[in-house]
Amino acid sequence: MSFIIQIFIYLTFYIICGYATTDILRLCKGSTVNIWESDCFCPVCGYKLRLVNQIPILSYIICNGKCKQCGSKIPKTEFFLEILVFTTLSTLVSLLNFSWYSYIISFFFYELIKCLFLSFYGIKETGFAKNLLCSLCNNLVLWFLLAILFLLHTIL
Repeated sequence: MSFIIQIFIYLTFYIICGYATTDILRLCKGSTVNIWESDCFCPVCGYKLRLVNQIPILSYIICNGKCKQCGSKIPKTEFFLEILVFTTLSTLVSLLNFSWYSYIISFFFYELIKCLFLSFYGIKETGFAKNLLCSLCNNLVLWFLLAILFLLHTIL
């Protein structure tokens, strides 16, 4: 049973890595999209991405790093951010044996990545405080759900 919960933890990190591009890059300078905008779309042609086109890492590879509609290139930054978040968080919890300590470090590492991107790209001028608050609330919900998995792993 513990192994199944570990798989769900990895899957949650996979979802988090996809969410990271939305969460982090929409807070950065130059983004015109608010964090609470639920739809993902091509910034060039405005094509609303279907759920199958939003699978982290895999969609980028399948679509060869281009928009399926207009063929414009998707920034490699998004691809590398997804890989960085997934591999780092998964490696951390694996090395630390799915402990609560690994959970806490993973959370802070995610927020550290967010801070690094914001310091590198600059913060969005319009509505940044509101976007940041929304981002933190979304993160708390996501990480709370992940905490339930860690709790189950501890109990079982």
